[in-house]
Amino acid sequence: MSVDYEAITASDPLPAGALAVNESVAIGLRPLYEYLLSLNSPKSRVSMLSAIKIALAQIGFMPENFDWRNLRENVITAIIAKLSLTYAPATINNILAALKGVAPCLG
Repeated sequence: MSVDYEAITASDPLPAGALAVNESVAIGLRPLYEYLLSLNSPKSRVSMLSAIKIALAQIGFMPENFDWRNLRENVITAIIAKLSLTYAPATINNILAALKGVAPCLG
């Protein structure tokens, strides 16, 4: 599946109805889209998308193929363990904030 992240991160503010989370968005990507679209600036969307990509890469996934319903404590613990081998605590906190942002969108 090809995802147009540039469209999500490009405009500020997003035009009304742009990238509305509807049936055309894969169910698995809806929480991510909802979170990114809730951010106020393109820079924030780019930053948080990057953090999410880094987090998921630690467990062998990309946003397109991760089932967000599986974002549980054990998955987050595994991500933190792998991040701690490479990243500073402040960077890890930023990455975790991005994951925390997606969590409320899981509904």
